[in-house]
Amino acid sequence: MHKFFSYIMIIAFILVPVGLFSQAQIVTLEYFSGGDILINADDGEVLESVDLYEGMQIKTGWRISTGQDGTAELKMKPNGTIIKLASSTTFTVKALDTGTGKRQNEFEILTGKFRAVAQKFTGGGEDYYYRFTSPSAICGVRGTDFGMEVSEGKEIAFTLTGLIDFINASGSTIAIGAGQMANALASTFQSFTIPGDYMNSINDSLSFLKAQAEGSVSQPTPTPETTTGPEIPEGEQKTQAPVDPWLQKLLKMEIGSVTIDNTTYGKVVMQPEIDLDFMKIGFYLPIIYTTDMFNPDTWYHPDGNNEWSFGTDPAFGEDYTLRAADFFSDLFLKIKYFQLGKQRDPYFIKLGSLKTFTIGHGLLMENYANDADFPAIRRLGINLGINTDQFGFEIMTNDLLQVLDQKPRIVGTRIVLKPFAPASAFGFGISAVADFNPGQDLPSVSAGPPLPPTADEIGNPMFFNLGFDLDIPILPEDPLSIILFADIGAMLPWFQTDGSGAYSSIKAGPAYTAVWSDGSQMPLRNYGFSTGIFGKLFILDYRFDFRYYTGTFKHAFFDRSYDRTAAETAVAVADYMLDPTNPEYDKTLMGLYFEAGYTWEEFFSINIGYMQPLTLDATGQMSLDGEDSFRITAKLEKDALPPIVPVYGSISYERSYFVPMLLGQQPTGKALSFWDQYSVLQGELVYSFSPNMDLAILLTNAIAKDAAGEVIYDGSGNPKMDITFSLETRVHF
Repeated sequence: MHKFFSYIMIIAFILVPVGLFSQAQIVTLEYFSGGDILINADDGEVLESVDLYEGMQIKTGWRISTGQDGTAELKMKPNGTIIKLASSTTFTVKALDTGTGKRQNEFEILTGKFRAVAQKFTGGGEDYYYRFTSPSAICGVRGTDFGMEVSEGKEIAFTLTGLIDFINASGSTIAIGAGQMANALASTFQSFTIPGDYMNSINDSLSFLKAQAEGSVSQPTPTPETTTGPEIPEGEQKTQAPVDPWLQKLLKMEIGSVTIDNTTYGKVVMQPEIDLDFMKIGFYLPIIYTTDMFNPDTWYHPDGNNEWSFGTDPAFGEDYTLRAADFFSDLFLKIKYFQLGKQRDPYFIKLGSLKTFTIGHGLLMENYANDADFPAIRRLGINLGINTDQFGFEIMTNDLLQVLDQKPRIVGTRIVLKPFAPASAFGFGISAVADFNPGQDLPSVSAGPPLPPTADEIGNPMFFNLGFDLDIPILPEDPLSIILFADIGAMLPWFQTDGSGAYSSIKAGPAYTAVWSDGSQMPLRNYGFSTGIFGKLFILDYRFDFRYYTGTFKHAFFDRSYDRTAAETAVAVADYMLDPTNPEYDKTLMGLYFEAGYTWEEFFSINIGYMQPLTLDATGQMSLDGEDSFRITAKLEKDALPPIVPVYGSISYERSYFVPMLLGQQPTGKALSFWDQYSVLQGELVYSFSPNMDLAILLTNAIAKDAAGEVIYDGSGNPKMDITFSLETRVHF
């Protein structure tokens, strides 16, 4: 029923006319300084500084000239684009979007320098919503932060964020991305990184003092209609003040339904966010209920925990240690994310539900996520580190609360050294990643085949992975960068107890024979290595590598689906330890991996990767069998489509045994399906039916668990997978 009404709603709103969101644009003088500013009107009238006032309208055809000491700031309304004119600049408003016929804004710079924070437009019509021309060049802009400079021998365009198209006099077009610039009069027409001194000049001369960018054309803020009579100073106009951005983020909320473990819940979730540039924090304050949102007895308890009790559960009795632990656990669960700095900054910290952890080049851990089962399971992951020119260090865990409870699951670290910096970016790293309880989701009580054994039966294994990597930049700078890398690693199982039953030969302690066997022709086992290149090929990000691994080790041992396959891997390792010399484990899996991605800033991005396996068995026979891997992520940004189709969203799908699944094969001895434990699916489709309200449909798959938190297995011994469908209304201001 939810799907039916969703489709009806989407179809109804798609039929809204294109012109619904269209409004004419005007330009106003938001700020000016200096006494030598002149404006030449299209009727020949000349306005001097004494004739100007903040808020006056700058009409089509008017030319603004700032003198040696003058600056000016313009603002387009209603879309919120702002333009800063530096001193000694001549700038003309050539044409503006009329809301009906002309669907493009055109400006011209004859000399000087300007910067524009151009709001994005998603309507039909012209290829570029903005055209900025100089005597010999054109900037085609859809929405970004950029600028131009015209002086003797220079017609420069630069981009601070986003992407623009720069066209020279011969008609050649290049794309200029964030942090890049180009000169249309240069002998070689190509983009390059903005030098530090030029960036400083931008900051010095083109920082906005009063004008502030806001809104977008597709969701305009109310503004007075354009008039043909005398201009009215802005302070005397009756306008509706927009909601401050900080208040918009504080008032974010969701209302809807979600299906968890085959039970449909209603939900009301407040998600306030605080963005201070250097620090970002988002909260997740949910009420997920079955019948009555005002009755806590009907609320969903993730992993059996009443997250709103804050240590007041009667079951804790007088044990104040448990009460304190529960208080902090419930408190931390309200943090969806916290970020201070970025991965390559001098220091950084990320906390909460994190979409990706990658250590080094990914041999041990690549694209691991602790939010794969969100919101059914919420974890407080942490990733922090420091970076200097010659040294780097980072540490991570998938769940800080489990660490504080002295029951850690996944913990990793990496140390990076760059001994020849800054002369050379060559570096090497040492990584270690451990899972202290991979058998956590195995049955608590032995039931015999086809169900898997208990963790106690297989000796409660732990996995310790150690890796070493090299990073050799050949061409470190975009737009053509090549980074050569090589990684090697191995996995050592460590059993906490003796095994029992069929696994009675397993003894507590480190299982060194899993990695080294003196009596074997190939004593080193259960290891892997990879080598290849990655970088940027103009508009494409790419990676190509060769992979080789043996035993139960594999590339990206901790990947996005690891939480779903950890229990199966624990049993496989125990089986391996029963007979490490079995020819079945002498198979060598090799693979060729290729990945490519493309990002069009503020519009869409896509990334696709696939590894083709090559298996070499004990007899030396080569085949294309084995565990492959496939991943695809795609994202359509908000406002990327025309206003008549106000839809955006994203999808991510990753899995192993991809081709065998398509061909109906059973390399694991069990049937494969699109949704099984080897896959992670996350999808979101959002329909904006008003500036303040969205309808979102979310789809994920997750391992099914009962009320006690036990994994539910099907008759073939596979974990049962649930499809979590969520329909929600998002309210923002």
